Amino acid sequence: EDSPALKAAANSRRLHACLDQILGQGRILFQEMALVKPPRIGSEKPWHQDASYFRLTDPSLIVGVWIALDAALPNNGCMELVPGTHLEGGVPHVHENDFNRCRIVPGKLRANERVPISMQPGDALVFHSLLHHYTAPNTSDMRRRAVQYHYHQIGAVWGDVGTHTAHFHDEDG
Repeated sequence: EDSPALKAAANSRRLHACLDQILGQGRILFQEMALVKPPRIGSEKPWHQDASYFRLTDPSLIVGVWIALDAALPNNGCMELVPGTHLEGGVPHVHENDFNRCRIVPGKLRANERVPISMQPGDALVFHSLLHHYTAPNTSDMRRRAVQYHYHQIGAVWGDVGTHTAHFHDEDG
C-alpha cells in the first residue's frame, strides 16, 4: 500500500494471467519482500524451500514470484535452483542463528545439480514453494535488488505446527 509501483507489480494483469495458468483463478497475496544484496557484502540465503516458512497444509497452492530490479547474475547472487525438487515434497530444514532463517539439512541437499538463473531488470521467475533454491553472496561490485511476492490459492488452509513439523522439521525438531 505504501508503494504504488510495487503494488502495481504485485497486481499486474500479465503476472496474474500467468498465475491463473499455474494456480487457477483466484489467489491472495500474503507476503512481499525486498531482497537486497549490496556490492561485496551481500550475504547468502541458504538452500531452502519457501514452504518451510509457511504453515499451509498444501504447499502446491503457494507460488513465489521473484522480480529482478537489477541484473541478477552468478557473480552478484542470482537465484540458483535444483530443477524438479518441488516434486519430492517437503524436506527437513534446520534453523540457523536466526529463527527466521533455515536451511535444508545436508543429507537432502543436491547442490551439485543446481542451475543459476540469470535475470535482467524486470524479469520475473515464478516458482513452486517446494523448489530447492539458494542465492550466493554478492562478491561483485554490482548491487543486486529484487522483490518477491508469495501468493496462495483461494481456499488454501493454514495448518497447525504439528502438520508443519511433519513436513519440514528434522529429527531434533
